Amino acid sequence: MAGDIDVGALAGLMAQRPRSLAVFDIREAGEAEQGHLPFATFLPRRLIEWRIGELVPSTAQDIVVYDDGAGDGRAALAAATLGEFGYRAVRILTGGLGAWRAAGRPVATGVNVPSKRFGEEILEHDGVKSIDADRLAQMQAAGETFEQWDVRTPAEFGRATLPGSRNVPGVEIAGRAAEAARDGRLVVVHCAGRTRGVIAAATLALLGVERVVTLENGTMGWRLSGRSLVPGERSGASSDGDAAVDGAVANALADASGVLRLAPAEVRHRASRQASEPVILVDVRSEEAYLAGHIASSCSRPGGQLIQCTDEVLAVEAVPVILVDDGNGRAVMAAHWLRRMGFPEVALLEGGIPAWRAAGLPLARGPAAIPTWLIGLRDRVPSMAPNRLDGTSRIVLDVGTSRDFKKGHIPGARWLPRGWLEARLGEIEHHDREMVVTAADESQAILAAATLLRLGHRASWLAGGNAGWVAQGGTLESTEDLALDLPPDVVDPPYLKGEAGMRAYLEWEIALTER
Repeated sequence: MAGDIDVGALAGLMAQRPRSLAVFDIREAGEAEQGHLPFATFLPRRLIEWRIGELVPSTAQDIVVYDDGAGDGRAALAAATLGEFGYRAVRILTGGLGAWRAAGRPVATGVNVPSKRFGEEILEHDGVKSIDADRLAQMQAAGETFEQWDVRTPAEFGRATLPGSRNVPGVEIAGRAAEAARDGRLVVVHCAGRTRGVIAAATLALLGVERVVTLENGTMGWRLSGRSLVPGERSGASSDGDAAVDGAVANALADASGVLRLAPAEVRHRASRQASEPVILVDVRSEEAYLAGHIASSCSRPGGQLIQCTDEVLAVEAVPVILVDDGNGRAVMAAHWLRRMGFPEVALLEGGIPAWRAAGLPLARGPAAIPTWLIGLRDRVPSMAPNRLDGTSRIVLDVGTSRDFKKGHIPGARWLPRGWLEARLGEIEHHDREMVVTAADESQAILAAATLLRLGHRASWLAGGNAGWVAQGGTLESTEDLALDLPPDVVDPPYLKGEAGMRAYLEWEIALTER
């Protein structure tokens, strides 16, 4: 049974360093973006079942959950879900975010705030140099010789990048440093905005690249200067694992940062005791390398992506972190930055995955397996084949995100996201008719149908979800009308919000260190 904690007590616990409790904002990410407790991790209620084991491996971990305090009961429902998964130290913030605000406590806005603030601090204090879009365009027009690296993920790069950029994702940056240092040419790095570009430039400087700058405001700065982006063309295979960080430099950085090194047997031992002695394993290799073979209890955050979103992975500052690479020294850089951010215990798998293999230890392959709890739920909750769906006698509920619903839903379906299901079901005129639940993600439909059955309604989930409907010859329709008046549930990237949205985002990010 979850207990309660008041604002004063929670504020005292959050002020302790390192923070030893997990604080989860269980509202949708769109709501949390507009205001949340500092250092809280966004864990929308609809994702708890999927993410809680990765975020909090120990069921004894102290956890605080909160909603907006408006009385819709979402925090209590989230706490109940955590209880079902065995977490026995869960408390609910009395009065939620509303009580926190009323007490005059600080409220953060935006997403990945700790990482964004850290990037601005590095820019200010580490002497990272930058150039603006006009200067870069002049250099291009004059035919100056320099390297221009887009450090985002291959997917982001492929959608749109600067003319002349080549994709060197954060996972590859450290391995390219020695070559760049020997070459001596200027290296211009950029991301979509600021943080990853700043960290990439600072990383290269630490690894001996003397001539490196970051493009101020990244691709957004380029667009705001009136210039256009182009689709990125990834040439050849990823070099991840091909080049190692200079060993002497890597060792010096690790030692100076207080980074530990653990043999494969010790990592396996600690991973096997996560339930009682929590530790988080993060694989910083490329996604392709991770899928080809990884330690079963590790999560994937390639290279610099971890530093971009630490709050999404490391929910409890006091819990030790073990980083995994291919033994090429690249994890050292992520470890260095985590230590700079204040994480007290950061370690490396000595020798990386090659050493793990050499020790005869097992690796998992491919994406995460379907959880056993979901398999059991699929068997217990009745399903309906798409070809049996009759919209005249049944109500079709789409419990996915607003983004997915707008993009495409079964004709006649009504939108009611799973995070709001119990609180807003009364607004759907169902008159005891059977409800068939669907979503872009079939698992969300299964969980929602189970909830409806528990509440005493007649319900089933649509086999295959929306994709199953399409596979049977059905069509999806798009709309901008959600019918229900709910707070925003998703966060769109700032570069999709037009000129005003990009400017507002960049102003917010630059001002983080002033708060």
